[in-house]
Amino acid sequence: MREALPEGGNALDGTAGNGHDTLFLAQTAGNRGKVWAFDIQPQALNNTRCRLQEAGYSNVRLILDGHET
Repeated sequence: MREALPEGGNALDGTAGNGHDTLFLAQTAGNRGKVWAFDIQPQALNNTRCRLQEAGYSNVRLILDGHET
């Protein structure tokens, strides 16, 4: 994945879940990159938000919706 997502790149996480993959994408994209993470469960996005805040990442937009829209 690191080869496919350069620093400063953009990524989409279709199922944020508890944020493990979202955090990985944010770390890989770096501060100049952007990540959009979708989930249909508010609690999953809250967990993801906490994980990202604890790690110091603000380059992620969390979206309460399905990825198929």
